[in-house]
Amino acid sequence: AITVAIMARLSSSATQRACLACSRSAWPLAVAALPHRSMVLVDARSSSTLSKSYRIRGNGTKSSAQMKTDTGHLLVTDTPISMGGQNKAAQPVEYLIAALIGCTQATAVFVGRHMKPRVLINRMEFDIEGYRDDRGAVGGLPIVGEHLAMDIPSRLQLVKGTILVHPRSEVTAEQLKILEHQTEVRCPVANMMRASGCKFEVRWEASLPSEHVS
Repeated sequence: AITVAIMARLSSSATQRACLACSRSAWPLAVAALPHRSMVLVDARSSSTLSKSYRIRGNGTKSSAQMKTDTGHLLVTDTPISMGGQNKAAQPVEYLIAALIGCTQATAVFVGRHMKPRVLINRMEFDIEGYRDDRGAVGGLPIVGEHLAMDIPSRLQLVKGTILVHPRSEVTAEQLKILEHQTEVRCPVANMMRASGCKFEVRWEASLPSEHVS
């Protein structure tokens, strides 16, 4: 198993060499989206470069699971009644989309503060939808052995929607473009979803500055 670390500002030739070492399908596209970065393969057994970690412990009963993060937060998932659950909590995939929104919010604020000139954000509004082919999860029954009866991915295949940024001062189209790009490549959740092959059709917009700064 391998994991991928991103090293900033390596030469373009180094990027090309790294691409040849990666998968010839997904990774070249990922590198193309990061013109000033290079993918470096790291042995997953070595954690010397993996300084950020997350841990969640949980227990599940039927279609519901209860979890607690190492930061002390409780999470609960369930599925709709039509899927065998009791609909008492959000679905796991809804948590995935929520994680994308939360990660995008936090990353955009970080990126904006470090842009030159800075883009300070009052707040952001999200309207995001995720789509998948349900046959990838529930098709091909009965299950006999480990081989799938149909070659359909169960992952989200399309994420679409709008993100409205409310800045403290007016931003140009170029600044908004930089904010969008830098946020998408730096957000761990968006990065992971794109690497899986999920297509993004998310439109970023910026409102006129608010009269009152919060």
